[in-house]
Amino acid sequence: MEHALVVGTGAVAQALVPALTARGVAVALRSRSPERAARLAAATGTSVQEGALRGGTLLLAVPDRALAEVAQASAANGDAPDVALHLSGFHDAAVLQPLADAGVATGFAHPLGSFPSGGPPIPTRLTWCCGGATPAAAEAAMRLVQVLEGRPLPLGPGPHAKAAYHAAASLVAGGSAALLQLAEELAGPEVQEPEALRQGLCDLLASMLANARATGPAAALTGPAARGDEAVVAGHLEVMGTEAAQVYRSLLEPMRRMAAARAEAESSGRPGAE
Repeated sequence: MEHALVVGTGAVAQALVPALTARGVAVALRSRSPERAARLAAATGTSVQEGALRGGTLLLAVPDRALAEVAQASAANGDAPDVALHLSGFHDAAVLQPLADAGVATGFAHPLGSFPSGGPPIPTRLTWCCGGATPAAAEAAMRLVQVLEGRPLPLGPGPHAKAAYHAAASLVAGGSAALLQLAEELAGPEVQEPEALRQGLCDLLASMLANARATGPAAALTGPAARGDEAVVAGHLEVMGTEAAQVYRSLLEPMRRMAAARAEAESSGRPGAE
């Protein structure tokens, strides 16, 4: 990849642009807000695109709701990239149909990460869900992942594969953040140092994730539901507010099911049960 036009100036674009330039890719920017594009260009040593794109890679780092409109505007603008890739986790290549109709190979490459505004460049070894409407587009998406030193995650052929993938990612990332917030609201008033509580809860999450990565979610499961200690579960519910208790109850059945499956695996001596 020699040159790319990044459309968008949000958190993902802010992380993407310096990651590309650090690997020798010539990057230009485009945005609905010329001021924001100019600020990002100045901060990253890139330029603002003037006129239509000829050749190279078009990378659409815009909100899901804007993708179809931006693709239509790009086609109407006369952009003629070799390939156009969007960075949405939910949509497949079909959302870029106006560009496909203009003869552009279209695909997607979604970085599986959390990107705060003004944060660091996209890290290496990140997993990317990538694919394309044509083999050429899929290959281009793979090349982008390789340039950024990431790990590709191709999807299966199912009609709902992209939506299921993104729902899973949102459940883990957004769900974990919401659980952490609820946990802080529950225990924060009861501790002397809320910042120490946050650090401890984050360390707990990190240790669970390390175990889950090594042995799977069921083996990493802990807590009273995993041990069958219903008296402690009841005690938890007594001190929870309505919202936290509702979330806790919704997770009890999956936790109990996981614990039962783990116990069955351990009793049968199946590999990975320990």
